[in-house]
Amino acid sequence: MARELVEQALAAGGLDPASCGWHYVEGLRDDDDPELAVAWDKVEGLDHNGQRRPGLAHEVVFVDGSVRLVTVRDWPNFAAEQRERLARTKATRSAGAPRIRWSDEATLGPNPEKGRADLQERSDAEHEANLAALVPR
Repeated sequence: MARELVEQALAAGGLDPASCGWHYVEGLRDDDDPELAVAWDKVEGLDHNGQRRPGLAHEVVFVDGSVRLVTVRDWPNFAAEQRERLARTKATRSAGAPRIRWSDEATLGPNPEKGRADLQERSDAEHEANLAALVPR
């Protein structure tokens, strides 16, 4: 089933932030800061297989391959730390290195090089819809 979904997405023009349940950072290497987050789930409170987990937290995958849960309460500090780590990593890259960019501009701020103009709008709308579904208001 999963393979069929991937094949359908590729036939329709490829995988993109709208077809993925995870936010991700492109252009990181395995020799980068091991505490840099590579990917995290878009919906707080779901595990990587879509089942609910107790509490609201994002599952985060790091450059070193480790996985941690970051609670909604700790998310602002986590985001600030990740922005600093990304800035330091980008500053050490040579001019011809692959660009580092991310799908979650709500968390990490705008990408310095736009190439996906609608990314922020979709990300914000998805985030609000996900929160509304999980947290009664």
